[in-house]
Amino acid sequence: MRLPALNIPLKLAVSAAIVLLLLWHMDMAVLGEQFAQVQFGGMIWAGLFILLQIALLAWRWSDLINLDHHTPTLSYKESLQITLASLLANVLFITSISGLVVRVGLTFHKGIQMSKAICAAIIDRLMTLLALMILAALFVPFFDRFVSPALHDTAYATVAVLVFTILIFIPLFYSKTIRELIGDHPKLGSSIDYLTSARNNRTVVIRIIINSLTAQVFYFISVYFIAVSSGATFSFFDLLSVLPVITLIASLPVSFGGWGVREGAFVIGLALIGVPEEIAFMISIQIGLLTMVATILAGIPALLSMDMKKITQDIKTLMHKGAPPQQG
Repeated sequence: MRLPALNIPLKLAVSAAIVLLLLWHMDMAVLGEQFAQVQFGGMIWAGLFILLQIALLAWRWSDLINLDHHTPTLSYKESLQITLASLLANVLFITSISGLVVRVGLTFHKGIQMSKAICAAIIDRLMTLLALMILAALFVPFFDRFVSPALHDTAYATVAVLVFTILIFIPLFYSKTIRELIGDHPKLGSSIDYLTSARNNRTVVIRIIINSLTAQVFYFISVYFIAVSSGATFSFFDLLSVLPVITLIASLPVSFGGWGVREGAFVIGLALIGVPEEIAFMISIQIGLLTMVATILAGIPALLSMDMKKITQDIKTLMHKGAPPQQG
């Protein structure tokens, strides 16, 4: 399995085009004033909540790996190292597939079955999307204060359909039909066994959902601290009315590391609650840079504590051969 490199120039072009289009419509003098007025006190508080978000994401990864075991097979410390390394890979290689490969490779390096690691990585990503959709569904009803009734109803219906679609398809993993369709395929069979293990460990599943929701709220708090330090005057409740949808749009894998799409989503979304586009643009840039800096500062010590030579060998095997090496 090789990392897709052909779409990187296209994503870079998309990011550059969106950023340039946004800058074209902005007052450069006002934007420069916003840059000069950046307050590092707000950045420090925002960075703290970004680190708390990462800590919760690591806890979620540990729960996902240990979901089908009565005794933990992956400690929280190991999960934190893996989470930081995968986030660092996203920053260094500016592509989410890099983080996915590193996450699966490091988890496999800890002795976890490959199919289980891949399945857990997919669920980990889906849990983030589910958390955003749940938060959007909770706060979109209050969205009508800022938009027309037609746009509010469209947004509410879209989010509701997405949430209910996921809730409808989740029970399929518990059905015998899936097992019959898979037949005797060992890898797919073990993946389904892993998924159905949630039925016997609902306490952990509930904790995973709560951690996912809380991690996103911590991210929203980080945005709020940056927004307040940038001179924005809206309330945190106003931010919650628009930010889940903004974050959903910003998570679309169509740009270079999310740059451009995130800025466009922030400018359009925060405009609904009265934030000038220059301030919204600077808020987006700051949260993007802060996330990168926090990840690098926390991730490098985690990498230094690992056996990088053996880990690199395992990940290269995963990327190029598609088969796990023998564990010693």
